[in-house]
Amino acid sequence: KIAKNFQELADNKKDKNLLILTIDALDLSKNIPENSIDYVLTDPPYGGLIQYFSLSSLWAIWLKHNNPKFEIPYQDEITIEHKKDFERYHNLLTKALREIYKVLKPGHYLTLTFHNREINVWNSVIKAGAYSGFIFEKILYQPNKRASEAGVALPYGSAISDYYLRFKKPEKTGTSDHQKMGKDEYERIVIKATKDIIVLRGEPTEMTFILNGIYTELFSTGKFFEGSHEDIVNILKENIGKEFVHIESKGGRLGPKWWLKNPEDMLFKRVPLSDRVEKVVIDMLRGNIKVTFDEVLQQLFINFPNGLTPDTKGVIEVLKEYATTTGDGRWRYKPEVGSRDSEHSEMIYYLSEIGRKAGYKVWIGSKEQGDTFRNEKLSKYCTVPNLKLSGFSAEEIRRIAMIDVLWYDKSSIKYVFEIENSTSITSAIERASHIPEEYDTKRLIVIPEERQKMLERKMNEPMFKEGYNKYKWQTIHYDALEDFYNLHKNDKAFNQNDFKNLK
Repeated sequence: KIAKNFQELADNKKDKNLLILTIDALDLSKNIPENSIDYVLTDPPYGGLIQYFSLSSLWAIWLKHNNPKFEIPYQDEITIEHKKDFERYHNLLTKALREIYKVLKPGHYLTLTFHNREINVWNSVIKAGAYSGFIFEKILYQPNKRASEAGVALPYGSAISDYYLRFKKPEKTGTSDHQKMGKDEYERIVIKATKDIIVLRGEPTEMTFILNGIYTELFSTGKFFEGSHEDIVNILKENIGKEFVHIESKGGRLGPKWWLKNPEDMLFKRVPLSDRVEKVVIDMLRGNIKVTFDEVLQQLFINFPNGLTPDTKGVIEVLKEYATTTGDGRWRYKPEVGSRDSEHSEMIYYLSEIGRKAGYKVWIGSKEQGDTFRNEKLSKYCTVPNLKLSGFSAEEIRRIAMIDVLWYDKSSIKYVFEIENSTSITSAIERASHIPEEYDTKRLIVIPEERQKMLERKMNEPMFKEGYNKYKWQTIHYDALEDFYNLHKNDKAFNQNDFKNLK
């Protein structure tokens, strides 16, 4: 029910729930009381990307003959038509945000959608918010359905989609000293922010997501800077071979990926973003009968803001691997994947029995010991209740004890098994990395056959490939392990070399 004014909208007795005002943004507080609005979402002009009034001229000329209100006030439009209009654009935008600040309640939020490749225009938006009294909190990446022409044309990638900028009106009014950022500080922040983003993501990263994190870091300093999108790209290009390397993205629409020249120091210190995204998607599929793509994205954008925002292409790949479409625009967990979840304990049981018959001591991962198979807790199949290993620190033993299955003897760990169906393979490799290479431990990943393609894709990730090859991991499929167990289940013992033939 439409209200005539704000007072009528706010009056519960009037039973009105909608107010439509066609007014100048600079007159907002003249029509809405101060400190009365709970939340504001606005989509201001993106600098001068679209000349709204100019594009409306043709039909406005015809309409104004019948109604004078269609006379377009070009002088009042918040846009940039020429470079000399930039200061005017900034001043008008600041005034508009000050009006929003006035009507918004203290402690409440303004979300502003935005996109522009020019940093001075980004600066203008952040400055306008800061000068209006807002606290800038974060940027959320909003992917478009298709790449922009600029994103396709630029070989080093581009910010191809829109962003949500979140501002908060403080509970109490404060003051800020808005300083200008120097060139050296600017370059230092760009390089450091890029390295931090890549480390946080734990994987080669496209320029779109790097820019997202750089903008957030630059704005968080409370200082303002001058430059353009190309300035950031040029700073990074100058450091190719020094700090960064390029990795071509197969079929990637976002341009080449950026990676660290010397990533050894961060090996396994962080689970790659792709693995973390996969876990969130799987948890959603397991916890809901059906989910929409938008629901999945919403959860991901909440979990991974700013420079951690995942590429939607990768999200779709995860959904295709673990879910099937239902015909109504939703995704449902694949039944065969769900059944594989229950087989995890079965594979652990097979390995514990094979290891025992081969003459090894057997350890079941500390987390898995509480799981059951055939109504028996898996802890029953551990040779000893507590894992004791010489030559390792307490923290190293704690991490090693989390490995799904160990076969060991008095002198050393002989075999490591990680049984993976829908969990992070990178985490599995990390846990076993605490066992030194000189131990000559055999390391095997046990996966469903349908996960083989996923494993091959993971080999395109430098950090995963480095760890997989460095520690000489091998792969066994669920079905092959089950066949081997059935072949020997009636044997009281067998030669340890027989297991080496299992592939």
